[in-house]
Amino acid sequence: MYHWIFSARMNRPILTEKCLCVVCYANARVTNRYISLEPFGEMMRFLVPILKTLALVILTTTLWYLAFWYMPASPGFAPPIHVFIIDNLNLIVHEAGHFFFRPLGTILYFMGGSIFQILFPFGIGVFVFFKWRELTVYPLFLTGWNMCDVAVYISDAPYKMLHLIGKGTLHDWNFLMTKLHLMDDAVLIGAIVHWSGVLTGLSAIGMGVYYVIQDFRYS
Repeated sequence: MYHWIFSARMNRPILTEKCLCVVCYANARVTNRYISLEPFGEMMRFLVPILKTLALVILTTTLWYLAFWYMPASPGFAPPIHVFIIDNLNLIVHEAGHFFFRPLGTILYFMGGSIFQILFPFGIGVFVFFKWRELTVYPLFLTGWNMCDVAVYISDAPYKMLHLIGKGTLHDWNFLMTKLHLMDDAVLIGAIVHWSGVLTGLSAIGMGVYYVIQDFRYS
């Protein structure tokens, strides 16, 4: 039986029995190939929740580290490589916060780095929540991470042990606590921010566990 098929090279339809046979053979190969990939497709259904589970394990161990072992002000501080990388990215966001808050006065300028460092991932989380809800886990966790980082900065205000980005750089929270007459409460305020960050990280992990359970249930 003859059928019209389109030849891209000749830019017009042609009618040949030979081409019909080639098309049928190609369709048969695609069909067979699709059937042969079915076991792989079944495996892929479980691979995604498994990868999400591994990501949650990494987040959990990182949160444990942030909660009990994250002490950048201590001598010889040597964080895991992923903590080192994220901390340096957070530092860029922190410095951007100073730039954005500069027009708002001296107090908000010095506070702006820490505020923006927390609000930036939180804002991403709010956006992602309404678009790809399952991915909210990661910016929410990063929000908690930044709260722990800011808490170190606040608690260091009376001691100024942190290594800042340059010599002669003014310590944000030493200036703020002095200006606001809160230096005696700096460690307490830092502890509150720290454990609030840990709870935020736990909330993110709990959300991730919920979605992984749903993935395994419906896969």
